[in-house]
Parts: sequence; C-alpha cells; structure tokens
Amino acid sequence: MIGRILDPIRPYFAAIALAAVVAGGLWVWRIDTLRASYKRQLGELRTEYAAFQTRIIDRTAEALRLDRARNAQVAAEQRAVIQETSNDYLKARDAELARLRERLRAIAPQANPGGGGAPGVPALPVLSTGPLRSGEAAIVDVADAEVCTENTLRLESLMAAWNAVAAIDPNERVPF
Repeated sequence: MIGRILDPIRPYFAAIALAAVVAGGLWVWRIDTLRASYKRQLGELRTEYAAFQTRIIDRTAEALRLDRARNAQVAAEQRAVIQETSNDYLKARDAELARLRERLRAIAPQANPGGGGAPGVPALPVLSTGPLRSGEAAIVDVADAEVCTENTLRLESLMAAWNAVAAIDPNERVPF
C-alpha cells in the first residue's frame, strides 16, 4: 500500500534528494556566514570597547589633573586669605593696643592716686572678683584690658578669615 502511494512521486525522488542536499548545503553555508559575521562584529565591538576604555582612562586622568590643580589653586587662595587676615589682625592689634594705652594714659592723672598715696595703686586693696552688682564699676588692670582687647581682635579676625575661606568655592570651574 505504501508502494502505491509512493509510485506517483518515485520519478521525483532524485530531484527531492538533490533539493534536500542543496537546502542542507545552503543551511550550512548560511550558518558559516552568520558565524563569520558574528566573529567580525565581536572583533569590532572589542576594538570599540578598548577605545572606549582608553578614552575613559584618559578623561579620568585629565579630570584628576584638573582636580589637583584646582585643589592647589584653592589652597593657595585660602593661604593668601589667611595670610592677609593675619597681617590685618597684627596691624589692628597693634593699633588698638596703642589706642588703649593712650586712652589709659590720658585718664591716669585723673585716677585716684591710691590708698597709700603711691601713684598707680588702686584705692581698693585688691581687684574686684566675682560678678558685679548693678552700678558697680569693675577694676581691671592694664594687662587684663590688653588681653581682652587682643582676644576680641583675634576672634574677630578668625571669624573674618573663616568667612573669607568658606566663600572660596572649590567646585567653581576655572580654566587651567
């Protein structure tokens, strides 16, 4: 029975076999072509990725160089601000201490000559200690007045230096 079914197509067996061999050959050729194409594309991709990695490394090195240059520039600006503030502080301190000494010298003749009649000795036997009551005057010697003046100026100059240094933006883009 199978023979009768195959009888009409028996003359075409050779053609069918030849077509199957040709189709198989084309299929193998297609796979080889695709494989070669994939290998070529993989090579191109690896080359492109290597170039990309090189660009990343180069740009990272450039960014690091620029960052170090900017950090050095910011540090130099901060040192300059601190030095300028320090110089201003020393000038202001000397001027203020001279002004304080002059003011104290000006009022010295009016001061009470002291309990024993010796000049420059306060009328009270010791300096005031503790908190003052309302209306009392503090007795402060010249050394304490100078220390207070110097500390006030030092604190003001430290605050000015801190504010000036904090105003320097380390992230500002500056061409190098």
